[in-house]
Amino acid sequence: MINLLPGERKKQLEAARINTLLVRYIGMTLVATLGVLAVMYGSSMILNDTKMSADSLIETNDTEAGIYGETKQKVSDLSAQLYGAKVVLDEEVRFSEILTGIGKLMPEGTVIGNVDLTVASISSPVTITAYAQTTEQILALQSAFRSSPLVQTVSFQSVSADSGGIDNYPVSVTMTVTFNKEGGQ
Repeated sequence: MINLLPGERKKQLEAARINTLLVRYIGMTLVATLGVLAVMYGSSMILNDTKMSADSLIETNDTEAGIYGETKQKVSDLSAQLYGAKVVLDEEVRFSEILTGIGKLMPEGTVIGNVDLTVASISSPVTITAYAQTTEQILALQSAFRSSPLVQTVSFQSVSADSGGIDNYPVSVTMTVTFNKEGGQ
């Protein structure tokens, strides 16, 4: 078939088809935009609900944590006290062990007259006065103290016979002794 329509009319029909197509595209774009906006609104509502739920959970946990805050502080304080007690126990000096150790070092025929032990004197020199029946026993005492792991250093200051010591022990000795700190722990 031969198209006998005038040129102007053909142009208007072609423009009408293009306009119809454009109206369809605009309509589809509008529907797609409305769909995207609906999805965004729905997502926003879900996220807002999730945020409110999380905020509520955080507030609940903060309240519960506040309840345990006092207990946590008490546990912290107790832990600090226990640490302080541990430090004290680690530095503890058992004078009974030192005195027992000195007693084991004393040879037969010797006695201690004076020992001044304090916590401060454990790692510093201590003056000990001892009495013996003979000078040989004093030498045995010196040898026992020098070979003992309880004693770090020992030096004899004076040895005197008939110094007015105690009965049956006429020989006296004054010695300076530095104890091993580990000996009393």
